[in-house]
Amino acid sequence: MIAPAMKTRPQEALRYVELAQRGARFERSLGGADLPRWSEVVEGEVAVDVSLSFAQDEASRPCVKGSYRARSDMLCRRCSEVLPYEWAGDFELTIVGDETAASQLGVEHDVLLAEGEEVEVAEILEDELLMAMPDQLCREEPCERMMPREFPAPGGATESAAERGNPFAAIAKLKD
Repeated sequence: MIAPAMKTRPQEALRYVELAQRGARFERSLGGADLPRWSEVVEGEVAVDVSLSFAQDEASRPCVKGSYRARSDMLCRRCSEVLPYEWAGDFELTIVGDETAASQLGVEHDVLLAEGEEVEVAEILEDELLMAMPDQLCREEPCERMMPREFPAPGGATESAAERGNPFAAIAKLKD
């Protein structure tokens, strides 16, 4: 069943208790303006397709299951190049209204702490995107874009293995 939530825009607040009671499902395509925290850490254009399904758990608490597919340019921490990247993920959250209810759930539940009776799609999705960001984007080993780790000696001089192992070899050359 598709609930009236289909008519909401990404930045509009969702009444999560009502959506959970109805078993509402919907899909959205979001951009950088809709996800301000995430768009600060990625480069250029961003796009995220998200699908959300609201329900109630066995204790009648509102829950949301979701999946996303994200596309952006990101800075690889390994080679320092900005590269296009695409990734996907799934998540399941129990939505609670206060920290007491969150602490009662324990560590077996991922929790979304909602302020009031409404949540925005960005509140549901942004933490999941931020936690799923990769550290390195390069797949090749060694990466062809990385700067070389060894540089030739000035003037093209080469050192023998014995000289490289002796930290005072340069001083000995100056002495001669």
